[in-house]
Amino acid sequence: MKNIFLLLIILTLNSSISIAKDKNLKSGTWRTEFKLNNKASLPFTIEYNKKTNSIVLINASERIPLKNVQIKNDIITVKFPIFNSEIKGKIMSKKRIEGFWHNYSRGKDYKIPFISICNSKSRFDKAQTNSAKFEGKWEVTFDYNESKDKAIGLFENVKGSMHGTFLTETGDYRFLEGVSNGNSL
Repeated sequence: MKNIFLLLIILTLNSSISIAKDKNLKSGTWRTEFKLNNKASLPFTIEYNKKTNSIVLINASERIPLKNVQIKNDIITVKFPIFNSEIKGKIMSKKRIEGFWHNYSRGKDYKIPFISICNSKSRFDKAQTNSAKFEGKWEVTFDYNESKDKAIGLFENVKGSMHGTFLTETGDYRFLEGVSNGNSL
């Protein structure tokens, strides 16, 4: 009986060690997607470096380093500089994380679910196609319920994806990246 009990402890410890090893995150490119609602999602790309335990957000041609990455057991926490927000996720496997982005500026309970998958090559669905017909300078109206704001959209086709920004009276929207599908951008 004593030997069976000892054997069970050894098997349990061995399986715990192999599970922990499997949950080490893989270095590489990760496609991350915020689930905004049942129909809409916001995809973006990150690069995770296991050696430096750091993440770089990829935003078109912009690179934003995130050095405050903490991994404890199977939980990863990434704090965003300047913004009062962070990502908290459960490491499901070395190639998959699921969790929430917490925006504390919008309240302590404000969160958006996300999923992140390693080595997913494309940020956008392959069914979408790019088109040069959106390149150039465009007059744009942001139509909110209360008001309408004018802006200038600047877009260019870069290696199969659309890059650009919106210029407003108060500044610009920084680097944007997307695709076109038919008559939609």
